Amino acid sequence: NLQEQLPLDLPSNLSHSLNLLAKPLGERIGLPVDELHLFDLSRLKIDTLPRFLNVYTQLHFLNLSNNYLNDITALSPLFENLTLLDLGNNYLNQFNWGPFPQLVDLNLSYNFLGSVEGITGKNFPSLKSIDLSGNYFQDSTPLASVQTLVNLDLCQTSVTSLEPLGELPELHRVYLNATEHALEENRERTRAIFVRGVRIQFKSEPNELFAG
Repeated sequence: NLQEQLPLDLPSNLSHSLNLLAKPLGERIGLPVDELHLFDLSRLKIDTLPRFLNVYTQLHFLNLSNNYLNDITALSPLFENLTLLDLGNNYLNQFNWGPFPQLVDLNLSYNFLGSVEGITGKNFPSLKSIDLSGNYFQDSTPLASVQTLVNLDLCQTSVTSLEPLGELPELHRVYLNATEHALEENRERTRAIFVRGVRIQFKSEPNELFAG
């Protein structure tokens, strides 16, 4: 959650107390466009991105989690400077946007992704952490090109093999399911990366971890 991880430029409830679909927020509070670096637009039940957002090209942190979004094309003017993007719990069934040259942390958990074809090193040259939990894709091969990847969450996905990730030079931690059935499957799934010393951690609940 952005509010827990990062210092806010704005009061935490400001985005919930204004009509964000009207004129730009900066005009409402007298803040210059280039001084606004974080937006928390989570839990607003929006299915379309506010049109004013593309004005804030200097944004570094953007939280759009827990909405009804299935398209982020309107965000393209912001791609260049974003370093953290939270799109968890939306309705995305693909992710073919980019590039995001400075993005370090991406949350796509609990969407409807049937593939991760757009999540490549070309589109994400700086990405270190990605949460893909709660999606439906099976093939992790595209992720193998994200050479900067350090942390990867694959809990509650349909990924059948982690072998494509075996050569990622920076990969340090992978999160997987902790159910008895999943643990049995993971013995084979994790073999390719476990021998490299990658730390495997299992989650049975969203916030529960234990090392494998």
